[in-house]
Amino acid sequence: MTALAMAGKRMALCSLAVALAAALALIATGKAVADDACPNEALRTGKSRFLPDCRAYERVSPYNTSGAFVGQTNFSQPRNLFATEKISPSGSSVVFSVEGGALGEPPGGTGTWDVYESLRTPSGWQAVRRISPSGVENPVPGLGGTNSNHQYTFYFAGLTGLGAGTLGADGDANYLGNPDGTWELIGLGSLGTDRLAEGHWITGDGTQLVFSTGSPTWCIGGVCEINQLEPDAPPTGTAAVYERAPDGPTQVVSLLPGEITPSAGEDATYRGVSRDGSVIAFKIGETLYARVDGEVTKSIVTGAFTFLGLGRTGKYLLYALGGDIYRFETATEVTDQLTSSGDAEFVNASEGGTHVYFISASQLDGSEGTAGEPNLYLWTPADGINFIATVTPSDVPSLTAMGVEPQLEMPGGNTSRLTPDGTVLAFESRAQLTAYENAEHTQIFRYSASEEQLICVSCSSLKEPAAFDARFQLLGTNFGVNPYVVIHNLSEDGSKIFFETEESLSPRDIDGEVNDIYEWSAAGAGDLALISTGVTPDLRGVFNAKKPTNTIYAITRNGSDVIFGSWDNVIPGEAREGINAIFDARVGGGFAEPLAGCGAGLCAGAGSQSPILGAAGSSSFRGKGNVRRKQRCRKQRKARRGAKHRTRCAKHRQAKRQISRTGGSK
Repeated sequence: MTALAMAGKRMALCSLAVALAAALALIATGKAVADDACPNEALRTGKSRFLPDCRAYERVSPYNTSGAFVGQTNFSQPRNLFATEKISPSGSSVVFSVEGGALGEPPGGTGTWDVYESLRTPSGWQAVRRISPSGVENPVPGLGGTNSNHQYTFYFAGLTGLGAGTLGADGDANYLGNPDGTWELIGLGSLGTDRLAEGHWITGDGTQLVFSTGSPTWCIGGVCEINQLEPDAPPTGTAAVYERAPDGPTQVVSLLPGEITPSAGEDATYRGVSRDGSVIAFKIGETLYARVDGEVTKSIVTGAFTFLGLGRTGKYLLYALGGDIYRFETATEVTDQLTSSGDAEFVNASEGGTHVYFISASQLDGSEGTAGEPNLYLWTPADGINFIATVTPSDVPSLTAMGVEPQLEMPGGNTSRLTPDGTVLAFESRAQLTAYENAEHTQIFRYSASEEQLICVSCSSLKEPAAFDARFQLLGTNFGVNPYVVIHNLSEDGSKIFFETEESLSPRDIDGEVNDIYEWSAAGAGDLALISTGVTPDLRGVFNAKKPTNTIYAITRNGSDVIFGSWDNVIPGEAREGINAIFDARVGGGFAEPLAGCGAGLCAGAGSQSPILGAAGSSSFRGKGNVRRKQRCRKQRKARRGAKHRTRCAKHRQAKRQISRTGGSK
């Protein structure tokens, strides 16, 4: 290290020490937001004590990753993808990636980019399964979508020039990964196989997968062979859409009404599927069709339409045509025209199709809205069209991303979130929609249709104007998430909203311009609480790293689990500063006997109780705080709950000096 680099490191550490001292002084004036009624209060140690909702921090990724980068699973190619949830509905399974090295357990990774599943056990999270192929099977990453329970996944293998492995030895191919670690071609049928059949969807229970042959991703200019997989499918050379269970049989989806097989050249392209898999939309020529319950095909519309979605059960199919939005009922085949202005742009819709949000430059609700500006509206069957707010033109591309067909399966790139029943909408906007001066910085807004109320949930009560943007999550970087990922920033009951910002919205948020994660709660009359610690140091000058940040990776539908990445010392006893990891801020969380695995003498004891800093519980203080006590070196000491930990004095002093240098908790 050069003298200049050493000087820079000393300056950075000095600044960090000043910030930590200020934090300690701040915490000394207040106390942790502890709820004595929390059944897990004894487990809410360290910075967990300041979390809302009886949450406690849990480390999801392994402690020792041998220097590899741990993060959100990024996708290397736009193939075999669909909207994917990185935490299971139960909150007990999380998938994540490791780049620049492989985990020792489970073994067999490529060492370049691998994807693992971590399961929550009574004593901690454990990486129990590698869901991407081994280095022998395929050294080049090509992971696609994973079903919600993380048992099945799509994968591309090939790129022979870079080392195809056993899966790509016979050329490029798309595979289905099974729970037992085996791989099979996605394109399987009674007549043969199609190596380049592309996967589009796997149900949560893995009983149904949807795929197509002749995908434009693979067959640009018709340069690849398209095989006929079933007797009632169109002939070889014509693209088709299929569905099957992992163990078969395969059925043709893209049949014309009356169970007619398309003729040669009548290529079918996949458009979408209902969340329960009962209705699948596809296009042949200029006509949109829906296959219902695998039994009947219905013709919906012909022309320059845009498919908008099917919801959870497929009761209604939404599409746009000529600047207006239509709703097709799949059972009755009745079509309702929801708008007539000719300039409507779809934003979002409820799972049952009863609430449809859109933008129009027209004044559609009497004198409400501003003519010529992007007005946000809500349509319901009972009330028709109602005005919500006028946003800015710069908001429109991301708000209306769900209405652009190439981005149908990219929910992370959309800047709105909706409850399943459609009554609460959360969205990002640069417009000043409340009295708060946002200075054209993006804020998070919440609209309640039942209350006809619009509020800003990210606007600061500490200062104005705003100096930074707020967002649902970072996109497109190692520190962010891929837009194909589903993140439930809005809880299913509409009572909680999770977002990120560099803005300090709490007195406990003292890490400057580092991105932090907040929770807004309706139950607390709009209280804001930190989910990240608020004390993550900016260590770029120390570790020559990218800007450390806290980033949301996944959230369960009810908001009980917030999975996030951080470079901070989050767990008591782990000196991890400058090492990224994935954590869960879990309601009712915490472990009485956490898993061992600190390595290199970096742990000060898995049962250590004494944090150096507290994280935010709300934007106001409630007492004295949690001040670190002076530790004495002993050969044996008892952690709370009676577990014994042996430590040598020299190693203890070394760890303590390391903690002091990096500002870690102990």
